Amino acid sequence: MLLSDRSAFSVKEAYKTLRTNVMFSLPGKDSKCIGVVSPERGDGKSSVSINLAISFAQINKKVIIVDCDLRLPTIASKLGIEAKPGLSNFLSGNQDSEQPLIRRSSEYGIDIMTAGDIPPDPTALITSRQMDAFIELLKKYYDYI
Repeated sequence: MLLSDRSAFSVKEAYKTLRTNVMFSLPGKDSKCIGVVSPERGDGKSSVSINLAISFAQINKKVIIVDCDLRLPTIASKLGIEAKPGLSNFLSGNQDSEQPLIRRSSEYGIDIMTAGDIPPDPTALITSRQMDAFIELLKKYYDYI
């Protein structure tokens, strides 16, 4: 379930606490990139990522979610948005210039870059120089990635 005004008080407070803990644990002003990972499928990485982003947006922070799960992406489906094009298309240079890569959710106040098409070698894209350059570019426009 996504964080909203209708969420239970305890859920809202849990995400506020998580947001505060994340903010205080970041080592400096340039630390804007937060990774949510787990060893198992279905642990809730996507839900936590989305809800944490919404929580930051609620305090007027400019936030983008970048779905880096290029094997089993779920961010797009959870937010009910078009999955393609996305990160893999951008990094591989395989995108239609007519389609937006970053989508805005006015309902939640966040921007989203979906994973895009499933590439043959996700690791090569995620560890590429293009990915590093992309994250550095996002840091110029967003408070949190």
